[in-house]
Amino acid sequence: MKATTILLAMLSISFSALAQSPTPPELPAEMQPQLQPPLQPPVQAEPQTPTQPESQFREPAGSLAIHAQPQSQNGFTYVCGGVGLDESTSMKRMAKKYDLMSTFSTRNGSYLADINVNISSGDGKATLQTTCDGPILLVKFPHAGTYRIRAAVGDDTQTKTAQIPGLRSMQSMVFVWRAS
Repeated sequence: MKATTILLAMLSISFSALAQSPTPPELPAEMQPQLQPPLQPPVQAEPQTPTQPESQFREPAGSLAIHAQPQSQNGFTYVCGGVGLDESTSMKRMAKKYDLMSTFSTRNGSYLADINVNISSGDGKATLQTTCDGPILLVKFPHAGTYRIRAAVGDDTQTKTAQIPGLRSMQSMVFVWRAS
């Protein structure tokens, strides 16, 4: 009992000392705690409807953006682009969903754009004619077979042949011109 009385007396003295102590000095402004504004919920973007065919080839949110969009002509589905690191990386990733990836460059390694491309089937019926505005062209062919790919920079034309199997297996074709 004596120990309990002593303990209560000590606590009483401690509390009275705290109650009588002066308030702590004001801290300088740079040392005062900064209050953060309350967090706001994230703003939800409006859902967008796809405007191009084959919208499933768009990159998922949060990944590299691609500006080139798939287009169709005479049964061919194709994408031209690859300008800039983000877009070229994204197109190379998409290439596995296509039959052919063509790259256009000069011998010194510079990429080319504005390439006139003509793809025709062996029977001459299926054709794709476009001007590729970037160094990479991805193509899905309408059916298996042999195709002739012509690529022209100005008056300098190159022709190559591609054998497209019935299965989706991506081929790579590189067109290289002398630097001008």
